[in-house]
Amino acid sequence: VYSQVRKNFKSYAINIKGKKILGDKSYKSILDVSVKIDLAVIAVPAKFVIESVEQCGKKGINHIIIISSGFSEIGNNRLEHELHKVLDKHKIKCVGPNCLGIFDAHSKLDTLFLPENKLTRPQPGNISFISQSGAIGSTILDMLSFKNIGFAKFISYGNGTNLDETDYLEYLG
Repeated sequence: VYSQVRKNFKSYAINIKGKKILGDKSYKSILDVSVKIDLAVIAVPAKFVIESVEQCGKKGINHIIIISSGFSEIGNNRLEHELHKVLDKHKIKCVGPNCLGIFDAHSKLDTLFLPENKLTRPQPGNISFISQSGAIGSTILDMLSFKNIGFAKFISYGNGTNLDETDYLEYLG
């Protein structure tokens, strides 16, 4: 999860076991984090996503990115419909599920589900790119980085449960 403080991003790891992650403290629940959270990134097995989104709703988080797969892209329409209902109930805007994440070269907000040694991040520029497909999107990012072409924002939106390309075009406009 991310909380924006003076244009710097602070992340808080959530792990049901409460163990340290990469040496940093983790919390058993997002509800245990005492600060306001602006964005939650969910990367858990699909069967735990609804519970995670419910906790985000209780915490008052209005924006989430769901990296997790296992929804309509594999025919699990019931689970995606349930997710849509929970998002509506809590008035949460969601990128995903089944997405690669987002990247902003200017603010350095990077929720991409691939480490930098697997996917090069381009330098700041003026081009933004929206892709349903994380594979195609990551290829474009790699190509632009290799050619030293600057980039502004990248959005991989996956299944587009309650936000789609028209929402992202409006945002970028």
